Amino acid sequence: MTDTRAKQYNKIKLWLSIGEGIASFALILLFVISGLSHQLEKFLYSFSQNEYLVFIAFVIVAGIIASVIFFPINYYTGFVLEHKYNLSNQTFIKWLREDLKEVLVGGVIGVPLLLLFYFVLIKFEALWWLPFAIILFLFSVVLAQILPVLILPLFYKITPVENEDLKERILKLSADAGLKVENVLRFDMSKNTKKANAAFTGLGKTKRILLGDTLLDNYDNDEIETVIAHEL
Repeated sequence: MTDTRAKQYNKIKLWLSIGEGIASFALILLFVISGLSHQLEKFLYSFSQNEYLVFIAFVIVAGIIASVIFFPINYYTGFVLEHKYNLSNQTFIKWLREDLKEVLVGGVIGVPLLLLFYFVLIKFEALWWLPFAIILFLFSVVLAQILPVLILPLFYKITPVENEDLKERILKLSADAGLKVENVLRFDMSKNTKKANAAFTGLGKTKRILLGDTLLDNYDNDEIETVIAHEL
């Protein structure tokens, strides 16, 4: 992609993101002010008096409505735009499947956290923010540890980097920057996109550097080392 097209692509993504943020805020405001929020709550209480079940059902229903409303813009930014700039390797079905997988994994992680939030909100009232901040911090630590070993493998095939010279250079570079990394691994980024990327992930013994196969296959060792140096 040329510099002009890259700038064009990033500008479109930025404006669409801003537009979606403004529209989301406006819809939430309308949802509350119009009384639809209260009506949905009353409707759900007609099925159950358990406030935790009603809370989760409320979040799910509101989430589904929001997903339907914003599907066109998500489809455009996530699928149409990526193909327009020749950045995607996904078919529509594959894009939809990956999106659904993200929602399901997000739900498994998010529902317990939402229930904890609601419990703390009721239990501690005005001081809810303090215990929830502690819970959120501990949750973030645990999530950072399990992300590379339990969650990322659900989306990508992760294998060792076979280029030992590159691996040693990256480990040395990390050590020089004061960051101890347990391993350098490869993930099959090309199944979804032509973009090249790398990531630092994990915490403690799960801390590692992930290199997209698009980065490994299209750039030499010096270029990849420069990318990692920038991240460090």
